[in-house]
Amino acid sequence: MNEVPPGILALALIVLVMLSAFITCAGTSLLSLSRSRIKRLLASGQRRARRVRRLLKHTDRLISTLFIANQLTNMTAAAIATLLGYRAAGLTGVVLVLLVLALLILVFGELLPKHLATRNPERIALITSAPIQLLARLLRPVVWLVNALFERLLQLAPASNGTPLADTEFRTLIAETGQLIPASHQALLLRVIELDQLTVEDVMVPRADIVGLDLDQTDAQLHEVLSRCEFTRIPVWQGDPDQIIGVLHMRDAGQLLGPAQTLYRDRLMRMLRSPYFVPEGTPLSVQLFNFQKKKQRVALVVDEYGSVLGLLTREDILQQTVAALASRELTSDEIVKQEDGSWLIDGTISLRDLNRQLGWAIELDGPKTLSGLLLEHLQAFPDAAVGIRIDRYAFEIWGWEGRKVKQVHAFELPLDQ
Repeated sequence: MNEVPPGILALALIVLVMLSAFITCAGTSLLSLSRSRIKRLLASGQRRARRVRRLLKHTDRLISTLFIANQLTNMTAAAIATLLGYRAAGLTGVVLVLLVLALLILVFGELLPKHLATRNPERIALITSAPIQLLARLLRPVVWLVNALFERLLQLAPASNGTPLADTEFRTLIAETGQLIPASHQALLLRVIELDQLTVEDVMVPRADIVGLDLDQTDAQLHEVLSRCEFTRIPVWQGDPDQIIGVLHMRDAGQLLGPAQTLYRDRLMRMLRSPYFVPEGTPLSVQLFNFQKKKQRVALVVDEYGSVLGLLTREDILQQTVAALASRELTSDEIVKQEDGSWLIDGTISLRDLNRQLGWAIELDGPKTLSGLLLEHLQAFPDAAVGIRIDRYAFEIWGWEGRKVKQVHAFELPLDQ
């Protein structure tokens, strides 16, 4: 080895760095492909797509092959670099050459190939599939030996169920995916994580806003509710929303309306379906599973005394999940930006939506809506417009509707105030 000219060793070192870059690029492109992409390539008549599918059929073998090949390449490059550095300047030369090699492998052998592979994974995977397949055949005995040794070591190790990732760890993992997962998909995954932090009270329709039928009302009043209702299912009660009798599907409402604004009450009672109650504090992730398990679409949220707090539908939970895919621009009528930088806000908006849309940090432990938050701090119903400061946010109540704040003028105060 000492008789090999330095020029040949330097050339071998460059070739090894290029080989490391090729393996990294090919592996990243192959592992970035989804099954749907492979099916699309096969449908388009790409013959090389069959080779890609064969490689990805045994992902564990492919990963082992790529890892072993990359390690062998880098270790060989490190040995050659050590020899070159020692010949040139002894131990000092070894240190300098290894530092340069580490920089070359990091930039040209890892970062740059991965960046290129994620930009056009399909094309690169098709081009590199043949050499990777040949490499897998050459390294098959080594891969088999390493996997057998690995499985043997796992059998000797004590069994463990593992520790689930905490929410913060999972968020960090998603954030580090970079270009491998589109930003919209990252937002959706983060939204799914929030389901465990939300309860049914966070998304339910409050009791005061529930649209339903009160059988103590006249036929004309019930007729008007049914003719104007925009929901698919509504609760039916007797005198008080706590006395729920059942749930009516609005597709049956046409059979209940008689002439001259009359109502067939006996027919209504036969069409009612049993109400489905859920306790307050139930996590949204659990309730979504319960909706599917019990084949229900509407639930009434009750407290420990059985009083109805609100109404929840399966669509409310799903809408909460996919809300992250919506545009970040404020197009909702609930929040309107003013020319001076302040905001005109609907009092019924949830505090969670308000924080998300404006980037605020209002505490969510207490009331769920802006109206509830303001009333909690005021502890009364004022007769005129009133202003209030909560932390670093200033609110001016501009309108009321019954016992709820309807319109609020708000702005964020500077940090030094």
